[in-house]
Amino acid sequence: MGQGAASTWVCGDGLSKERLQELAHRMGWRILSDLPALNYDGFSQVSGPGVVVLGWADPIRLTNALQLPVSACIEVGCEAFLDDEFGLLTLILTTATAYACDPGTAFTDAMISRGLINPLRRRDIRLALHEAMANGIEHGNLALPPCANLTPDAFIERASVVEARLASPSFGGRPIILSATAHAGAVEIAVKDCGAGFLPGQVIQAVAPDSAPVGGRLALSGRGISFMREHCDGFRHEDGGRRAVLSFRT
Repeated sequence: MGQGAASTWVCGDGLSKERLQELAHRMGWRILSDLPALNYDGFSQVSGPGVVVLGWADPIRLTNALQLPVSACIEVGCEAFLDDEFGLLTLILTTATAYACDPGTAFTDAMISRGLINPLRRRDIRLALHEAMANGIEHGNLALPPCANLTPDAFIERASVVEARLASPSFGGRPIILSATAHAGAVEIAVKDCGAGFLPGQVIQAVAPDSAPVGGRLALSGRGISFMREHCDGFRHEDGGRRAVLSFRT
């Protein structure tokens, strides 16, 4: 790790002692606690970059883990996607877990509890992150095409495809990454998926509920991009459309 692997501590929640020891050895981290479940007391004296590895997650477990003084919270199996340099906070989950856990809300509350963002912006940040996550999950990691005006039968068929892909390691096992970094007068929160990406210049936001091509460009269903722009202070796509970056003034 770029900040010194030996100085990075790790603890686990919901995974075996042996699995945590193997992971810590491979990543060069020191184990803070090898208990199979976290004791959320006694973390106030912990210093240095830390990682919590979740064997599995539900909304409560995810929220509790992110309230700890950690630099990153990752689902087991996603550690290879953790950057060498920690930012303000990083969260990496599989697509299936992210789909079920509303990580945008947990991440927003963790940033507020650290004093990194204005609590008055909670609603804006939570809504913008939820939309960015939904886009990354559905159109990125699950590779679902844009949709609009679905018939009841088409809606049921799409729901079946979503269920099948969430259960598939090839789709549901893909990681989705939230990371926050500080910039002059602002915090940037990035949502990165592992899908095929797209060229932002070739995609426009639909102004009507219609997914037909407009002027040779494909209009996205819904109002996702304009919705995100309305709730943040800056927005851009990077990495071939796989990374959405939302900026919030501090």
